[in-house]
Amino acid sequence: MPVKRWNIIGLMSGSSMDGVDIANCCFEIQQEPKFEILNWDISAAETISYSSSQLDRLKNVTNLNSIQLIEFDRELGSIFGDMVKIFCEKHKIIPDLVASHGHTVFHLPSKGFSFQIGHPSNIAAQCGFTVIGDFRSTDIALGGQGAPFAPIADLYLFKQYDVFINLGGIVNISFIKADNPIIAYDICPGNQVLDYLARIKGYEYDAEGDIASKGVNDVKLFKQLLDWPYFDFSVPKSLDNTDIKNSFLPIVNQSKGTIEDKMHTMVSLIALLIGKAIKINCLSKNPKILITGGGGHNIFLIEKIKEQQVNANVVVPESLLVNFKEALLIALMGLLRIYHINNVLCSVTGSKEDHSAGAIYLGTSKVANEIC
Repeated sequence: MPVKRWNIIGLMSGSSMDGVDIANCCFEIQQEPKFEILNWDISAAETISYSSSQLDRLKNVTNLNSIQLIEFDRELGSIFGDMVKIFCEKHKIIPDLVASHGHTVFHLPSKGFSFQIGHPSNIAAQCGFTVIGDFRSTDIALGGQGAPFAPIADLYLFKQYDVFINLGGIVNISFIKADNPIIAYDICPGNQVLDYLARIKGYEYDAEGDIASKGVNDVKLFKQLLDWPYFDFSVPKSLDNTDIKNSFLPIVNQSKGTIEDKMHTMVSLIALLIGKAIKINCLSKNPKILITGGGGHNIFLIEKIKEQQVNANVVVPESLLVNFKEALLIALMGLLRIYHINNVLCSVTGSKEDHSAGAIYLGTSKVANEIC
């Protein structure tokens, strides 16, 4: 039976704002007798940092007026398109298509929208390749949270694990077990809070958790953070960066403790909430847990998580997967969209139905254009 190989670039700009993750993801698929991914790999990947002016604008993007926000949306799309061109020239890649998540400004499913900037039309116009983006809008229109997406990658690419944890700007988790509904949701704020505190100390982030390890758990602050209302919400649920900025960070900031103590307390909170989530939702007594995201490099955080999971096999894979699993996820969503295969699961997001999400902006990729 014929095997088709796809080269798909995945683009992800996360809430930690450390740059744009860009990865060329290769998929070998067969369509008959059913769609199946036979092999996959990440052939090239890097994180492209924002310039200081771009980063400053991203940090203050919620303060823009409507016209300024639309203008920046298009401008950032052109910036992403330039990044794709440079990446492809550097690694000698001609992708079949580009799948872009964009950079989330507002995520308010309760109000009926989630807004990511870096418009796919500008990416396509700038780099010339077919681009798929805007993956969240359809799900929210169908009554869902527009998140999380990670279970699709876990379902197709990582079936050997029971629990999947992404330690990104926001910590999210998913549980996949045969013949049982998939459970997935955002657990708590993550690296965006730890990085915020590290920057006060003059560092971009807490390398290996060194700063946090020098502190102690602030019991008062820990209790105040644990009382944050989001943690009592039922699933499906997802976090908005604006809520973290406006109601979670002020609790951290009002504490008179040291930065070390605040970071230690935050790490302890993340580990505890992960532990509670696994205890409630995992069917296996000895689960195999895959950890990815930037927090996978935080040795102190991983140790704290393992303390909560004494009977588990906690796996932190090679750096390539730790750093670029989200870009891989977005590339996979683009692949599934091309074949009109569901890439968003209603059992996870709470929407009316599973569906194939993503708006397609045609470029010069003949293969993708023919299928579209």
